[in-house]
Amino acid sequence: MKHIKSITLAAVILLGVTFEAWGASCTVSSGTLNFGGYNMLSGSPLDANGTISVNCTLSAPYTVSLDAGINGAGNPNNRKLRLSATAYYLSYNLYRETGRSTVWGDGTSGTYTQAGTGTGALQNLTVYGRIPAGASVPSGVYNDTITVTVTY
Repeated sequence: MKHIKSITLAAVILLGVTFEAWGASCTVSSGTLNFGGYNMLSGSPLDANGTISVNCTLSAPYTVSLDAGINGAGNPNNRKLRLSATAYYLSYNLYRETGRSTVWGDGTSGTYTQAGTGTGALQNLTVYGRIPAGASVPSGVYNDTITVTVTY
C-alpha cells in the first residue's frame, strides 16, 4: 500500500511528523534554507544548503518529493522567492546534488524525486539551493514555502 504524507519545508520552517501504516512508519522533518544576502552585482549565483531528515522503518522504501512552492505556479522548475506583500520575485531552485544540475521536484517537468530505503535510523538528505546571478530586485526579505512529501 502506498502512503503519502506531507510537511511544509518553507525555504523557512521546522516541522516534525510521524506516520504509520501496516508496520511501516516514517518520521520527517525539515528546516530553513537561508540564502542570506543576495548581491546583484557579484556576477555569481548565490548557493545555500538545507536538510530534510527522514527516519523510516528498516527496509521500508520511500520517496521524497518537493513541490513548486507557493510562488512557483505549479512547476518545480519555476520556483520563486517573493518579497512580502509585493509583486517582486526572485527566481531560485532546489537540487539533489552539489553540482546543482538535477532539480529536486515531484518527478514532473524534468524534475527528479529522491528515493531511499529506511534504515531504522535518521537519514539526512541535503537540499542544495541556488539563486542565479544577475537578478535585479529591490532589497528586502524574500520567502517561499515548499511542501515536502514522503511516499512509502
